[in-house]
Amino acid sequence: MATIELNNVKKVFGVDGAATEALININFSANKGEVIAITGPSGSGKSTFMKILGGILSATSGEIMINGLNYGDMNSKQQSRFRLDHIGFILQAYNLLPYLKVKDQFKLVDKVKKTGNMSADEWKQLAAELKVTNLMNKYPDELSGGQQQRVAILRALYTNPDIILADEPTAALDGQMAIKSMELLQELAHKQNKTVIVITHDARLLNYVDKNYRIVDGQGEFIDTDDDVLV
Repeated sequence: MATIELNNVKKVFGVDGAATEALININFSANKGEVIAITGPSGSGKSTFMKILGGILSATSGEIMINGLNYGDMNSKQQSRFRLDHIGFILQAYNLLPYLKVKDQFKLVDKVKKTGNMSADEWKQLAAELKVTNLMNKYPDELSGGQQQRVAILRALYTNPDIILADEPTAALDGQMAIKSMELLQELAHKQNKTVIVITHDARLLNYVDKNYRIVDGQGEFIDTDDDVLV
């Protein structure tokens, strides 16, 4: 059984003459242990697709199954709890709280999700790999974009999600750290049986994915991973 399955999913913004079809009859599936790249031109519907996967946006029509459950049948409280327990988001905007030091971003997570998070040792090891150990007493506005991105990656992984949704997770990182972060996501998928889905415009990252799902003008299909056409 697929971890994520979308059947004939459609998303329309606006109504009547102002209606715009962002996604058109999307059929998609992802399994445990897979890294899947989402590629395609800017404005093609990739971010809308990712937001629907994560339950941030509702589909206009179609079926969304996650871990065997119909996401559309859940109420908003159930959806929020499901996201907290099962989905980790790595976003371009970082989403770090500006009034909390880096170390306190994780303490807040512990208050919201009291069980199932990384152990202290796992957290320290991952922080070292991402080179953020020495940033713990800094506020987000004291960090560079790349540092904020690395902290955001650590925070997203801290809850031990089954599913990791990453929107351009390496865009702010230098070449070496971008590859290191992608290797980390690949390792989480292959060794810990997680599902990792990554929007990217970086052709280098396709060396670390199992499948490439390309979206153009709101329509998607799986293509050969050797095809590095991203725009």
